[in-house]
Amino acid sequence: MKILQVVHYFLPRHRAGTEIYTYHLAKELAKRHQVFIFCSEDGPASERYLMKEDNISGLSVCRITYDRPQGFIETFKNDVIEERFEQYLDRIQPDIIHFQHLFRLSASLISVAKMRGIPSLLTLADYWFICPQIQMLKPNLELCPGPEGGISCLTCGSAVPFIYYVSDSFSFLPKPSRQMIQKLLHWAKKGIPNIKSLLKSSYPEATGSLTYFRLQYLLGVLNMANLVIAPSRFLREKFLAAGVNQEKIIHSDYGFNQLPFKNFTPKSSDHLRFGFIGTITENKGVHLLIEAFNKLNDERGELRIYGSPEVDPKYFSRIERLVKSPRIKFLGGFANEDIAKILSEVDMIVVPSIWWENSPLTIHEAFMAKIPVITSNIGGMAELVQDGVNGYLFKVGDSENLRDKIKSMIDKPELIAELKKGIPPVKSIEENTAELESIYKSIKIQGVAGSSRE
Repeated sequence: MKILQVVHYFLPRHRAGTEIYTYHLAKELAKRHQVFIFCSEDGPASERYLMKEDNISGLSVCRITYDRPQGFIETFKNDVIEERFEQYLDRIQPDIIHFQHLFRLSASLISVAKMRGIPSLLTLADYWFICPQIQMLKPNLELCPGPEGGISCLTCGSAVPFIYYVSDSFSFLPKPSRQMIQKLLHWAKKGIPNIKSLLKSSYPEATGSLTYFRLQYLLGVLNMANLVIAPSRFLREKFLAAGVNQEKIIHSDYGFNQLPFKNFTPKSSDHLRFGFIGTITENKGVHLLIEAFNKLNDERGELRIYGSPEVDPKYFSRIERLVKSPRIKFLGGFANEDIAKILSEVDMIVVPSIWWENSPLTIHEAFMAKIPVITSNIGGMAELVQDGVNGYLFKVGDSENLRDKIKSMIDKPELIAELKKGIPPVKSIEENTAELESIYKSIKIQGVAGSSRE
């Protein structure tokens, strides 16, 4: 088959979980199929929409240069990227399209596949389709229960950093949709005469109404895919509650590259080494981990923090100032291929995220290395880690409770061996690829049957 993987970013410049997963999946698929990658790449405004092609480890990659959205609608529907995508499809003629993420691209690419009769599926990586902020976190870092049809976004400062983008750039909408927005705006703030003047102002009601439209539009195109895959049961439930067709969405976790752990050998130490590995941003809760460790004052434990300070320099500077314990070490960024070496010097991984993470790569990597995990008691994290079986759960956002969990391990290091026994096997990328090949063939057959009926 000719298989097209579509992802927001790709290697080598971008190395987060979705990009790494897409790379390993594409490499495995390429052993038996023709595989293509379509993605966006950051670039200057002068190169906006320029398409460049290159080759990464034998994979054909097409990158479209993109700087920033020119209007609120363009944050999720971009007509030019849609046009470029159609041109690319004309050239490669894929049999199936697997969407990994459409942030920085355009959700309308799913409808393009549908109109062309190309079977497609999408793997959900986060909440982008139902939350403009992506992570369903309010400004005070409180968890958002859900979009409530987009209305709850009306007062959410996290979901509405788009006031700058709000303009009259929604003229492409059909008349009923424009009328719907007008009614919503009238309901939200009476006395405003027309949309155009409102959209040029900074009223959050305008953005809230457009966010309502955003949700309806994105759920509509999501339901156009032949299949939607949720790597965690929690994520599936959130999307079902938002309005995704129950028959369209299944639960199936990612597969992972296990080669780095084939001859994994941990290095011994005279003290317990706790590790944070990942992106150092506020939603990852690194500040909570530092606060918890500051309260320990115990030389029997050490905290090793791996992650680049360049992702969010302001936040990194803040957490650096939080550090009081000499047992906390910042060890910088790392290449993913070095993950086994890093984990060989860690006894327990801590994932203190304050948002509903989906199926964190870090937890799976820890389990492949037979390392127990302490993590927040929410989202996909709480699905992977069973309290007292393969790790421990702490109350999300509670540094005191996290400190207690860490201290219990320091006081009783023999618990590590017991927790290791409870670590489940991790699905390999080879197993995952075999599953997806079956799915690809199945929806390809359905697509052909559907076309013949039409």
